[in-house]
Amino acid sequence: MKRSNLNFLVDAVAFVMFLFLVVTGVIMEFILPSGTGHWTTLWGLDRHGWGDVHFWFSVVFLAALALHVYLHWKWIVSVLRGRPREGSGTRLGLGAVGLVALLLIAVAPLLSPVERTANSRANTEPRWGLSAEAEALQGSTTIEEVVGITGVSLEYLADALGLPADVSLDDRLGQLARENGFSVAEVREIVEQGRALSDQKEVSLSMAASAPELPTTVVAQDTAISAMPEAAPPNHELQGEDHEPHEQDHEPGSQAGLADIRGSTTIGEIVELGVPLAVLQRELGLPSGTPLVERLGRLARVYGFTLTQVRDLVDSHR
Repeated sequence: MKRSNLNFLVDAVAFVMFLFLVVTGVIMEFILPSGTGHWTTLWGLDRHGWGDVHFWFSVVFLAALALHVYLHWKWIVSVLRGRPREGSGTRLGLGAVGLVALLLIAVAPLLSPVERTANSRANTEPRWGLSAEAEALQGSTTIEEVVGITGVSLEYLADALGLPADVSLDDRLGQLARENGFSVAEVREIVEQGRALSDQKEVSLSMAASAPELPTTVVAQDTAISAMPEAAPPNHELQGEDHEPHEQDHEPGSQAGLADIRGSTTIGEIVELGVPLAVLQRELGLPSGTPLVERLGRLARVYGFTLTQVRDLVDSHR
C-alpha cells in the first residue's frame, strides 16, 4: 500500500473513533447519567454497557494515534530539531523532556492508589442518612459479609430483596443485583430499615425485661376485683353526652401496611393501597409516564423523595 493511502486510512480511522468517543461520552453523561444503573437502556445497553463500548473505542483511537505518530516520526523529529545550527540540540532535548512530562501526567491517574473516602467514618456523614455499616456495602460485598457487618438476618435479606431460596452466602451483591433487578443502593436502604426494626425490637424486649413485677398482694387484690360483678356502663344517651371512640377503639392493624413499604415496593402496589397515581406524581415529582412496575428505591434516588413521604401519603389516604 502506498504511504499516502496508509496515512489517509489511519487518519480516517482516528477521526471516526474520535467521533464515536464524543457520542458515547454524551450518552453516558446526559442520556444515561450516573445513577440510572441497570434499569434504563439505549439500544439494549445500559450505562455500564455503553461504558464498555466507550473504552474499546478509546483503545482503537489510541492505537490509530500511535500508528499515526510512527508514520510521521521523521517529520516530528525534524520539526523539533529544526535546521542545524547552534542551540538545535537544546531544542530537541526540551521537546523530548516535554513529551516525557506529558506522558507522565497522562498516566498518573492510572498509577495512583485508589482512595475510598465515601465510607470513611471520620469527618464524613453517611449519605441519605444511612449508617456507616450500610454505606460500607458495595457490589463486591458477599451476603455473608452483609450479615456480619450489619447484623441483619439472611431470612430478612432474602425476603426483602426477593432472593432465590438457594442463595449462597458467597454470592456477591453486584451479581445478585444484576440477576434479580435491584441495586446496591436499595440493599443499603433495606439493610438500614432492618437495623432500625431490630433496634426497636431490642428496646421493646429490654423495657419488658426491666419492668418491675407486681407484689403478690397487689395481684391478689386485682384478682378479687376482677371477680366482682361488672358495673353497668354509663348511659351516655341519658346523660346527654356524646360518646367519642378512644384510640384503642381503632383497628390495631391499621398501620401495619406502612412498615411494608420499602425500596423494593412498586408504584402499582402504592396505588393499590389507595393513593391515586396522579397524587403520587404530583407529591413526589414523578413524570406522567412513570410505569407502575417501577420500584420506589430507584425512583427516590432519581427524583429526591424519601420513603417517609410515601408512607405519609398512604397514611393520609386511608
